[in-house]
Amino acid sequence: MPMALSVYAPSHRLGQRMPVLVPVLLLCTVLLGALYQPLLYVLPLQILQFVLPCALGAVVGALSAGVISRAPCRSPPFAWGLIVVAALVAWVASWASTLALDLREAYPDASWDLLLSSLTPDFVSEWISARNAAGWVDSKGKTTQGVFVTIVWVVEPIVMMGTAVFAGREAARRLFCEPCHRWLDTRSLSAHGLNATDVKPLIDAGDLRSLVELSSDELMGTNFRISVSRHRCTTCNQSTYLSIEEVRVMNTRYGPQDRRKSLLRNVVLPAALDRRFDERLAELEGAPSRAA
Repeated sequence: MPMALSVYAPSHRLGQRMPVLVPVLLLCTVLLGALYQPLLYVLPLQILQFVLPCALGAVVGALSAGVISRAPCRSPPFAWGLIVVAALVAWVASWASTLALDLREAYPDASWDLLLSSLTPDFVSEWISARNAAGWVDSKGKTTQGVFVTIVWVVEPIVMMGTAVFAGREAARRLFCEPCHRWLDTRSLSAHGLNATDVKPLIDAGDLRSLVELSSDELMGTNFRISVSRHRCTTCNQSTYLSIEEVRVMNTRYGPQDRRKSLLRNVVLPAALDRRFDERLAELEGAPSRAA
């Protein structure tokens, strides 16, 4: 990044509500985890392998994003860590609740104190081995055991945490205006037919004006573009930043998907270029630009 450009620096404050919201989040993830494992042995194998861990991860990510936004948390490392920890807590809770239910079923008359005192490492290891050997039966009556069960168990938390991070990524990346105590809004312009090679000289030169003025070149194709995003506080209109991404449309089994590559992130945008960005938006959308 050019040395002449200033970039957004988060305050790394956790937010006044964080001490209250984090326990609530973790309690919710424990409850979700407790519901998760029983469903694994009810649903067909083809569903539990991928859909259910993704669904739980997405819910945990969305809950974490809500906590980050409402705290408000301005520390990206803490925000990313919170998402991962919340997903990990849900996964651990799913196993702990299943173990508790199995113990109660095996020893219905024993007290919880006695059951908890029996939880030695050797006992837990034997319990996991027994569940691995038992496996599960899918909707076609086929029993899955052994190595494949182990593979699913290893992949499961990875999928869960990955989906949670994906679902909560925008909240962890958002910019914050400290004087106004609010999150910045984002608006974007697209220059179709341009790629990273086209804008690299402008980025290296720190030429923000030319980046704001980028226009589409439809003759070069529409499956790739440069996205120019402006992040601004709509209260004071003083905290304003610019980000540049290369976006390529890839055909996947789920249909066309955007693949994004960050080229320039959160550099300070001068007031004159901020107004020019508004003018570009007005030109493309037919809306009146903000008064200078």
